[in-house]
Amino acid sequence: MKITDTPLKDAKMLSLEPFEDHRGSFYRLFCEKQIPLHFPQINLSTNKKKGTVRGLHFQKEPFAEDKVVYCLQGRVLDVIMDLRESSPTYGHHFSIELERGKALFVPKGFAHGFQTLEDNSELLYLISQTYDPKSSSGVHWRSTGVAWPLPISEISEKDQALPLFSPSKTFTQT
Repeated sequence: MKITDTPLKDAKMLSLEPFEDHRGSFYRLFCEKQIPLHFPQINLSTNKKKGTVRGLHFQKEPFAEDKVVYCLQGRVLDVIMDLRESSPTYGHHFSIELERGKALFVPKGFAHGFQTLEDNSELLYLISQTYDPKSSSGVHWRSTGVAWPLPISEISEKDQALPLFSPSKTFTQT
């Protein structure tokens, strides 16, 4: 696995380097020696239609979570936004197209979301905290500067009702 920096402080791109032979391929999806984290929860997101938007989500302290997000099938535009007020990249977002073999490390204090670029896209999440409904939050994508490449075909009512991002509003503790 090759790890590279993104423009946002502490967020990383993960490029999987397969071992391939006549049988197929083998990928190391995660190595604790490279990213020292424990993941008590693993989620799978399946998305039927291209243009589907999910996010931008995060959990507030004390349940803030690190995530490693993999695209298993299809393609997505993956988006993260730094909500750590003490960070030099606070309020900035970063987007990258993920497909099989690419992943993104999302640190605590970041909001995360994506738009599917193909039908039947799937993402696997390794998460450092279990889900806590009282800590679950997000920011409305329209207030973040994110420009989705496709018209939105599907979005939940919950995501449509997320609060607008405001630099003066504290979302996470640092």
